[in-house]
Amino acid sequence: MNSHEAITQLNIDCYGCKGDLNDKDRIIQIAERAATQAGAIVLGKSSVSYPGRGITAVIFLAESHILVSTYPEYRYAIVEIFMCNSHTDHRKCWSCLYDYLQPAKISINQEIHRIGNGNGLVLHKASRNLDLIV
Repeated sequence: MNSHEAITQLNIDCYGCKGDLNDKDRIIQIAERAATQAGAIVLGKSSVSYPGRGITAVIFLAESHILVSTYPEYRYAIVEIFMCNSHTDHRKCWSCLYDYLQPAKISINQEIHRIGNGNGLVLHKASRNLDLIV
């Protein structure tokens, strides 16, 4: 019997962010909280501040990862939420990050990867793009 697992990947462009995009420690803290609220298990974290401006923060999950890269000079951030456990809720994760980043506009590309046919091949991949003004 073949079991199939859906992996959700959100790639979110955040424009006009009001949150502090240089606060590496706070973004890590928010991303960890977002993972926990989504039902994910945090395995580790890492971050880097770039000379001048901006950060990249990664939360490593048993279910994959959350990544936030910021460009404060443009009030822009990129968020990737990649969760491969159907019991996690990527929407709760995004909601927590959204509350911190406070973007004026977002563009979301959601991809659903379906795997698990026994030989590790991707069975199906669907994506959609949503442009939202908030």
